[in-house]
Amino acid sequence: MLLLWRLIMFVLLPGVCVAMTVPRVGVALLPLQLLRAPDDEARLREASRLVQRKLYVSLGPDPEWATVNFEDACRRLQFVYEQTARWHPQLDVRVLLPPADGSDAAATSCTDVEAMLALEVECATLTCFNKQRSLIGLPPVELCVLSAACASDGAVLGLRAPDASAAPAAARDGGGELSAAPATPSFDDACVGGTFDRLHGGHKVLLSAAALLARRRLVVGVTHETLLEQKALRPMIEPRALRAAAALEFVRSVRPGLLCESTWLRDPMGPAATDAALGALVVSEETRGGAAECNAARRARGLPELALL
Repeated sequence: MLLLWRLIMFVLLPGVCVAMTVPRVGVALLPLQLLRAPDDEARLREASRLVQRKLYVSLGPDPEWATVNFEDACRRLQFVYEQTARWHPQLDVRVLLPPADGSDAAATSCTDVEAMLALEVECATLTCFNKQRSLIGLPPVELCVLSAACASDGAVLGLRAPDASAAPAAARDGGGELSAAPATPSFDDACVGGTFDRLHGGHKVLLSAAALLARRRLVVGVTHETLLEQKALRPMIEPRALRAAAALEFVRSVRPGLLCESTWLRDPMGPAATDAALGALVVSEETRGGAAECNAARRARGLPELALL
């Protein structure tokens, strides 16, 4: 009955925000900006305290992602995951990426969201989000009001001025606006590999970076048990099917519309050395040497080298 009443209120009074009175919420959405703002840390800290199970974080309008370079985008992702891990290590945090199919990221990804975390003056953001949800047949969500400590001096009607000092050097010229720094490259097909045991912030940054590069398909290589025999904690590593499923489910939830598939890595290179359609491989410092070997193997097969990012 309560849900029916909220639906009626949303249809009749679309500009009205309903604030939650409960102090905690199971699944929530926290809107931030793509460039870091002065109050980001406070908002992420309070969100980590208020949310019990899952926190989605949106980072501004999807078109802005096309104007930021890859390194800055990865640093922004890393900042969000590191901050939330400080305050709630068990919280399932997911930073939304622009959908590959052109849909609205927040509305299509956060189907299980229960509330939006924002200041009362940012009510227009909630109204817009609920209208997007109504277009795909989802009920409206409520506003879970952040404390006044989460408001910076630039917080006016939901429009928060980015902190120019915290923005990447290449993005400071316009007073915090995105500059003409090299944009994130894109490839039809990209790949990434790893063990992906008990998905944590580092895994999520790596998977998100790879998903951000891929326009059509992302291949996720998941380490097979045969390559883990020498691991000291091998008995504690999750079964490979569980690791693969968790990695794919995460990618699909943060970048809807992307074709995402997994493969078992029975050797260190996997499909990166043989799949002619792949254009890029996302690597960490630990795997950069192996990535060079992948390109050597591709050259030997007459295949184009992968962009290593």
